[in-house]
Amino acid sequence: MVLILLVALFAICSLAVDYGRVQSAKTELRAAVDAAARYAASGISDGTADDKAILQASKNPVNGSALILNAADIDAGNWNATTKVFTASATPLNAVRVRGSCTAAKGNAVPLAFASIIGKDSCDISASAVATKSQAIDYALVGLDSINMIGSSIVDSYNSDYGPYSSAGAKSNASIASNGDIGLNGSPQIKGDADYGMGKSITIGNAAAVTGTVSELTEPLNSPAIKLPASYTDLGSYSAGSNSVLTAGNYYATSFSVSNKAKLTLSGDVTIYINGPLSLQGNVVISDGKPKRFGLRVISGAAVSVGGNGSIIADVYAPHSPLTIGGTGDVYGRYIGKSISTSGTGRIHYDEAIPRLIRKSPIVLVE
Repeated sequence: MVLILLVALFAICSLAVDYGRVQSAKTELRAAVDAAARYAASGISDGTADDKAILQASKNPVNGSALILNAADIDAGNWNATTKVFTASATPLNAVRVRGSCTAAKGNAVPLAFASIIGKDSCDISASAVATKSQAIDYALVGLDSINMIGSSIVDSYNSDYGPYSSAGAKSNASIASNGDIGLNGSPQIKGDADYGMGKSITIGNAAAVTGTVSELTEPLNSPAIKLPASYTDLGSYSAGSNSVLTAGNYYATSFSVSNKAKLTLSGDVTIYINGPLSLQGNVVISDGKPKRFGLRVISGAAVSVGGNGSIIADVYAPHSPLTIGGTGDVYGRYIGKSISTSGTGRIHYDEAIPRLIRKSPIVLVE
């Protein structure tokens, strides 16, 4: 009876201990394979998918040892989004499948402590993942060096080509990105992805949220140079009044300000090149409400401030400037700076109709 009970006891111990170890190893293997597939997908266009998958897998331990892949474990092919089927070597190449395993044949199976007493020394585990590179999308907020968000801002998206913004029709394509660290403290809500820099990190507070994916960039974000047009109107140091109007055209300013009680109305497409500080605190009015009609390009590294209690509509590109967004009003458009800092309770509504400037080709796990 003792012998019979010991067998049952070892079986129970195996279920409690060995099963837990196997499940933990499976979780680690799935995470390693997922990471390898995502990184491999970034190498589809230049033929480095195999090397990237092998490198990324080696950085992820499974059951205490790095996951080792070889070329036979990696397939480039086509992912059909309609049928949800991956076909190895099929064209056009838009996806990578990675298969990882820990088996007795490879000598890295998960060892079993108690089950070995009843004749089961190890357990084989395996996992696979398919990642695809989907259509390129733009970012709502870019802080080339860093992003730090506090307060309770909500970042969502809409497309002004299909009508004005409405909270009921708001979408979740408002991604943020930085080549550096991203800090989401307070309770900001990002209705999209969050991509942090290579070798950097992201901090997401208990009350903060990112509805999309959180991932490390596979290549640095680049900032296109700002080029002055052949002709423009010189505004000097410009400060909007209570009822200022700018007609369509290109402008140059040594500073540009719309104060809290000011109102600036545009009668056509306006682009302003600013070689100094930029402050948008008051109301900006555009006939059809489209931010792409008001481009602000900051040439210098002077500070950029956006916010207040009014409604700001603009496409701001300030790659050398610290950019702050605050206040309680609604901010529409796209905002790119050397760094991004947000506070307050205002909402930031990214307009998907703005032509792409800094973008990514998102890599998505599909299987």
